[in-house]
Amino acid sequence: MNLNIYYFLMGVIISIVLLFFVLFYHIKLYKNHSFLKIWVAGTGMVILGFVLSLFASVPSFRPYAIMSSNLLLILGQGVYYISLKSFFEGKLKFSNYRSALFSFLLIYVSVFSDNTTLRMFSTSIVLLMFSAFMLRLLYSHRTAEIHRSISFLIITYWINISFWIFRVLFTIMVLPSKPELYEFIVLLTDLSALLPSVLGSFGIILLTNQKLSSMLEKEKIKFSNIIDISPDLVVVTKLYDGKIFHANKKFIDKLGYRFEDIQNKSTLELNIWNDNSARNSFLNALVECETLENYEAYLYTKEREPFLGSISSSKIVIDDEQYVISIIRDVSDLRETEKKLIESEQKYKVIALSSASWEAWFNENGKLIWTNVMIKHIIGYSPNEATKLEDIFKDIVISDNLASLAKEYKYALSSRISGKNEFLINHKIFGERWILISWKKIYDSNNVFSGYRTSTIDITDQKKAELKASELANKLKIEKEIAEKNSLIDSMTGLANRRYLEQRIMYEYARMKRNWSNLSIIMIDVDFFKLYNDTYGHVQGDICLKTIAATLRSTVKRQTDLVARYGGEEFVVLLPETDKYSASILADNIKTNIENLEIEHMTSTISDYVTVSIGVATFTKDCNVNCEDLIQKADFALYEAKKIGRNSISHA
Repeated sequence: MNLNIYYFLMGVIISIVLLFFVLFYHIKLYKNHSFLKIWVAGTGMVILGFVLSLFASVPSFRPYAIMSSNLLLILGQGVYYISLKSFFEGKLKFSNYRSALFSFLLIYVSVFSDNTTLRMFSTSIVLLMFSAFMLRLLYSHRTAEIHRSISFLIITYWINISFWIFRVLFTIMVLPSKPELYEFIVLLTDLSALLPSVLGSFGIILLTNQKLSSMLEKEKIKFSNIIDISPDLVVVTKLYDGKIFHANKKFIDKLGYRFEDIQNKSTLELNIWNDNSARNSFLNALVECETLENYEAYLYTKEREPFLGSISSSKIVIDDEQYVISIIRDVSDLRETEKKLIESEQKYKVIALSSASWEAWFNENGKLIWTNVMIKHIIGYSPNEATKLEDIFKDIVISDNLASLAKEYKYALSSRISGKNEFLINHKIFGERWILISWKKIYDSNNVFSGYRTSTIDITDQKKAELKASELANKLKIEKEIAEKNSLIDSMTGLANRRYLEQRIMYEYARMKRNWSNLSIIMIDVDFFKLYNDTYGHVQGDICLKTIAATLRSTVKRQTDLVARYGGEEFVVLLPETDKYSASILADNIKTNIENLEIEHMTSTISDYVTVSIGVATFTKDCNVNCEDLIQKADFALYEAKKIGRNSISHA
């Protein structure tokens, strides 16, 4: 090998070294893209194979140099394919086992064959296959966003394929007759294997940059659209220097800038914060908590007009760099109504000292900073013991209320809202007591949230009064229900009274008309009952009526029927959906059953026992009587039964 070739090779090696520097720089730049690391590994294999091929001129190293060089060149091209496949998020598949076996045999022959021609031919075929695979992959993923870089790589691999085709033809047609050209072809092969390593590496860097730029642009547009439609002020800044990356129109209009005036300028440069310490406080809180909700701070417009902003912020990562997205709401007007409280806070402390309620102040973190002496009365602990108030509440709050109290406490601190709650505690001295806690936000002289003011009172007497009132209300309700029920029942016989009977008659009359059914009424009168009372007395008379009532209940068996005391010694049986024939049978049974009671009645002119007269009236769907006439019809039938001699039944 002459001196000019060595100089040429040195130039190649220097270029490769520079290439490695470029690749490693991009690996550091794109930390999350592992395919670049795979590509560098492939490049290393190809270069090492090239270096080892230079030792083929040394007779003692020749076999080993050729084997190692061919293996590394082939593996390097395979690793290139894996890298490109990874870039396009594809997966390697070896579903065709025959093709895999064929490829393995080719590689084996390329590395270990003693036949120079066969080894050179198989090596060319394997490298040609890998180049073809790369081309197919590149063509299948050629899009408008990465067209230039893809085209560059396609040209590179077409050149490479052309050489391998030439090498195959040369091996078959020329090399057997001119073996002296072997060394030249080997050198040319090594240099050709370096071609995709050098040009391909620059192509893969170009491809990466182009694709990432396209993706970044798409995400930026999507991100911007989401931000721009927000009803609040939204700004995206770099985490540590505060430079504005993006802001929506609401933010720009509120601060009085144009977008080009604020882009890539920090919030401190624009004097949005009052000073550096204000931003540092915000930044420290964000770094510590990862996210912030409703962080209140004064911000300033271009004209240095302040407004109170409620800031909700979160850290995000854009292109491996940390940013902060902040949603800002102007709450200046909401605080205007609370400014009067600031002027009265000192007065309040003076008043609180003599208050009958337990008054206390807590800072923005919920820690007790002041309390009056009424804490002793309300919960049984002294002001000195209240330094560990959180532990005290865990001990005194009834377990069922503890979770609710803790939830309210955390929510109040995080949301900075006012409110009140009542719950049961175990007073240190007096046992179970009910207390009511009310809390309000307080602000310092700069109108910055500084904590809560609480007022707690004992409402045990009130709760007891409410309990008694509730018990009394329930008692009155029950008594009312009983009274309403009793108003519909005859107190002596236990039957329905006349009031309830009239209600049922109206209902059943309407149902009869609606359903085109029958309705029967039986009216019963005890014969010569006045004489019975005069002979046996009113007490015995009441017993007689009760016995008859019981007999009526046992005789009338349907639940839909109604037995009622109409008044004095008169009873009525209401029979829905009952015709004249069925009503007559029931009336006859009633008459017989009462006679069978054999209640002695020696002053009766018709029998030695108590008897009854019965009137029966039946109404059909086409009758023309009014509801008020139903009882009258049955009463008329009863009159006819008495007229014909009593102890009888008459039909209207």
